[in-house]
Amino acid sequence: MNKYFYDKNKILEGETYCIGINDIPNNYKKNEVVSFTGEQPFFGYPILENDTIRQATKFELYLKNIYKLKKNEYIKDNQILEYSTEELKLEKLIPLAPGEYIQDNKLIKTESSDNFLLPTWNIEKRIWEEGTSEEGLIKEQDRILQEYKEKLFELGYNWNGHCQKARAKDIALLESVISSTDLAINKKIMTQDTTINWYFNRNDAAKLKLEDFYNLKLAGISFVQEVYDVEASFKEEIRINITFEEFLLKFNSNKS
Repeated sequence: MNKYFYDKNKILEGETYCIGINDIPNNYKKNEVVSFTGEQPFFGYPILENDTIRQATKFELYLKNIYKLKKNEYIKDNQILEYSTEELKLEKLIPLAPGEYIQDNKLIKTESSDNFLLPTWNIEKRIWEEGTSEEGLIKEQDRILQEYKEKLFELGYNWNGHCQKARAKDIALLESVISSTDLAINKKIMTQDTTINWYFNRNDAAKLKLEDFYNLKLAGISFVQEVYDVEASFKEEIRINITFEEFLLKFNSNKS
């Protein structure tokens, strides 16, 4: 720590040019200088206290018209304090966020519902409303239901203890096998009793005859139709807060 000396009169004028370190210069008398103790020379606006100086507070700078209050500041007990965000809103110094309103001098916050695709705050009614058009809601509902259908097609249906997926590529492959087998039988290359290995998944294979493939296909048609029936039932009203669990539950209840 060092002791820095300054010309007292210059300090009164706001100048902070250091005239000596640790010792008063020979051309100055003791009552003509003031000091500051620190690691570095004084920097800032000086306030004189007896024979020492210190940094002016923000309030002191405000009194000298050096500092101007910011929008979020106020004066209390000779101090410059900052409003909290809530206080700024109560004082109407900054706008309220969507979902906020003032009642009985209190800031009330309301969260939007997950039921809305585009939550929109109605300032006058103080409620959240749907900001998406009916066309937009229908489009979103169609997207959700399509996603759930694809999940069910991925899960597949039970056939003779096997789980057969009903994705578009699975149906196409089944159609191709039936068509090829039918042709081979007509050409007398195969017979009705000829079996073909059919892989339901990587760990489940079975030998199927043409009749088995037709039955597998019919079961798939029935399954796909049931899925579409569930989709149609949800489309009876416009709603986007549909969960897959809800979709699956309705599908299972329609089967029972």
